Amino acid sequence: MGVVVCLALGVLPSVAARQTLDGKSISSRFLAMDEKDETHAGDYAMYLAAVALPFLILAVLECLTIPVFSCGRCCGCCGGRKPRPGLCCGRGKVPKLYSKLEITGSKVMAMLAIVALAVTMTLAYTANKEVSDGTKEAVVALTGNMRGVLNDVVYVRDTLVSITYTSSDGDAMSPAVDEGRNIDSQGRDVEKLIDDFDLYRALALNLSFAIPAAFLLLGTICGICNFRKCSIHLVLAMLVFFGCVVLWISVAVHSVVFRVTDDLCVEIESPNNVKSLREILGCADNSSSSFDVLRETQEKGQAAAVAAACYDLVDHPQALCTSPGVSGCPSSTSCSASNVFIFERDVRIGVAGYNISQCAELCADGSNEKERSVVIAGALRDHRKYESVSAVIGNLLQCNYVDRAIAQFSAGLCSTLTSGLQGIAQTQIAAGVLLSLGGVVLILGQKRFLPTSSSKEALGAVVAAGAAGGAMTAIVAKDGWGKDDGEYSYYDD
Repeated sequence: MGVVVCLALGVLPSVAARQTLDGKSISSRFLAMDEKDETHAGDYAMYLAAVALPFLILAVLECLTIPVFSCGRCCGCCGGRKPRPGLCCGRGKVPKLYSKLEITGSKVMAMLAIVALAVTMTLAYTANKEVSDGTKEAVVALTGNMRGVLNDVVYVRDTLVSITYTSSDGDAMSPAVDEGRNIDSQGRDVEKLIDDFDLYRALALNLSFAIPAAFLLLGTICGICNFRKCSIHLVLAMLVFFGCVVLWISVAVHSVVFRVTDDLCVEIESPNNVKSLREILGCADNSSSSFDVLRETQEKGQAAAVAAACYDLVDHPQALCTSPGVSGCPSSTSCSASNVFIFERDVRIGVAGYNISQCAELCADGSNEKERSVVIAGALRDHRKYESVSAVIGNLLQCNYVDRAIAQFSAGLCSTLTSGLQGIAQTQIAAGVLLSLGGVVLILGQKRFLPTSSSKEALGAVVAAGAAGGAMTAIVAKDGWGKDDGEYSYYDD
C-alpha cells in the first residue's frame, strides 16, 4: 500500500521538469514548440508517455497483487495471525482471537472507506459534468465555425454569379467550394472523433468507479452481517484490485488529456502563439489558398462595374456629364473606383434635381439622361454587391474562421473542460488509494468480520466460566450466519 500511495501522490517529477521517457528535456509549450515555433511531436508524445507511465505502473502492480496474494494464500503464507494449513507453511493449529475493538474497528474502517469513496465519486462526477459541458462548448465552437466556411463560400459564389458584371460562372469557383466542403467534412470528422472519445472516456470513468466500488460495498455489507463463507471477502478484495486496474488506466488517460488541453490553452491564450497555431492548421500568412479564385472573380467583376459606370458618366459619346441640364460633375473628368460614388452623390439632373438613381426611375423614357442613369445606377448597385462580399472573402483568405474558432474553442476548453479533467484525475487518484485500502480491509475482514459474541473478551469469559466448572470442551465460534469453514476461534486446551 505504501507503494500505491507514494506513486499516486508524488511520482510525477518528469511532468514538472518536462522530460521525456528517455530523460530529454523539452519546452513547456504545446507540441514541445521551440523558440522558432517549430513543433516536436515525437518528443511531446514521449513526454505524455512519461505522464501516463506512473499510473500504468500502478495498474500493473494492482493486477499483480491478485496472483501474488492468491498464491500466497493457497500456500498458507498470507493467512494473517491465524494461519491455515497450506502447501508451504501455515501448519499452526492455534488460531488467533480478535478483540471487540479489532472486530468493530475492521467494520468501521470498511464503512469509512465506503463513505469516503462516495464523497470522492460525487466530486468526480461533478468534475465529469464540467468536462462534458466543456467538450460540448468546444465542439460546437470548433465545428460550427468550420461548417460556417462552406456556407460563406456558397454565399459568395451565388452572389457573384448573380451579378451582371461577373465574367465567370459557378464552375470556375468550384475549387473554393471544394475547399469549403473539405473544411466542413473535417469539422464533422473532428466532432465525431471528440464525441466518440468523450463517450469512451465517460464509460471508462463510470466503470473504473462502479466496478470496484460495488465489490467494496458488497464486502462491507457482508462484513456488517458477519458473513464470511467461501472466503468471500478475499474474492471481493481481488475483484476490487482488478477494478483498480481499470481505474489507474483511466487516471493515465485523463492525466494525458489534461496535460494536452492545458498546454493548448496556454498556447491559445498567448497572442504571440496564435500565428503558430494558424500555421499548424494550414493558414500561414501570404500562403496560396483555394479561396483566391473568389477574390479574383470579385475584383474582376467590380472593376467591370466601375468601368461601365465611368463609361456612361464621362467616356460615352453621350456621357451623362456632357448632357445639358446636368450639374455637379467633378471638375476633373476622370472617373475611377475611388471617386465613382462622388458622381452619384453630387450629380443632379434636370430641373427637378434628380440624382442618378432617381433619374433612372423618374426621368422621361427615351431620354439620354435616363438611358445613361439606368446603366450607371445598375453598375453602382453591382459595385456595392461586390463590396458586400469582399469582407467575407477577406475573412476566408485570412482564415478568420480559425481565429473565431480558437477564441470560442478556448472559452469552453480552458474555462470548463480543463479544470474538470484535472478534478477527475485528482479524485480518481484519491479513489484508487481508498479502494486499495478498502481491499486490504476486506482481506483483514475475512478473519475479523465476526459478531462481538465471538470476540476474545466474550469467549474468554465463557472459557473462564467453563474452567471454573471443570469443563474441557472446545468452544466453536459461531458467525451470525453459521460456523465459518469448521474453524475454531479458540481452543481451551
